[in-house]
Amino acid sequence: MRLRALAIAPALVLLVACGGESDDSTIGATTTESSAAASTTTRTAAQTTTTAATQLAPVPGKVQHSGNTSECTVTPMAYPGLTEVDVQDGAAGHPSDAKTITWHWEGGISTGTVAFTATMSGPNGQPITRGVKLIDGEVIANYVFSGARQENIAIPPRWNDASISVALPAASGTVLGSSFSWSADLEVDGESTGKCPGA
Repeated sequence: MRLRALAIAPALVLLVACGGESDDSTIGATTTESSAAASTTTRTAAQTTTTAATQLAPVPGKVQHSGNTSECTVTPMAYPGLTEVDVQDGAAGHPSDAKTITWHWEGGISTGTVAFTATMSGPNGQPITRGVKLIDGEVIANYVFSGARQENIAIPPRWNDASISVALPAASGTVLGSSFSWSADLEVDGESTGKCPGA
């Protein structure tokens, strides 16, 4: 039986059996070398996938944030009701990975229990919720919820008669990265009056 050497890659030589005879030692060597080549291909493909995964694919029912700003507009389901939510990279007075979330609404929120929430998810899939809750126009909760941990935020939200803005701390913004998906809600007395994106 003759053995023919084929160059596959600069440092890899593969022995191929020619002729009708079978030699188990040659077959074993060929299989081992082929597996090494396949392994190299797999590693290269995995590296390519990892590089491409920095940009998350859109998630159905979520808003995709892939630039400096993302927004969602919605028709209120009731009043007061959510009309728009904006998420921006950066927040005044915070490190660079912080985000600013702003909810806009129509109608008065001076009475009852009102809750604003935005839930975001980055490459690791862990949800991070930023929320503000008011009772009769007074802020009673201002928090970030991540995993099983709630962090109360000392810096009060900025708000007026039609919008409320909060910062998502840089630690949470770092977890999300530059590409993430999100959704938002406004509840009045336990009932949703607007979701972004809308149903």
